[in-house]
Amino acid sequence: MTRVGVRPALSPRETDVVRALARGRTNAEIAAELVVSLATVKTHVGNVAAKLSARNRVEIAVWAWEQGLVCRPSAAVRGPVVGTVTHPCRVCPVSAGPVAS
Repeated sequence: MTRVGVRPALSPRETDVVRALARGRTNAEIAAELVVSLATVKTHVGNVAAKLSARNRVEIAVWAWEQGLVCRPSAAVRGPVVGTVTHPCRVCPVSAGPVAS
């Protein structure tokens, strides 16, 4: 794994793949979600693994969680604007939206 505090440069698409992988998606699910081929997803996963010196996708997922690339949806809190929520990572789909009643 990469040294602590060192964050390798991932492309925006590699970051998308890492976030999906860290949420437990399979390669096929990631391909469907990002509208790319399965081979493209496998290439991105391989490139990320090489950049992180990760041995498997579990190590990639752990790295993503430790870097704050993904977080628990339950971490959402009421936002400063009435009727919205904010999310600590500011990247998850729940970063902004209506508060569930």
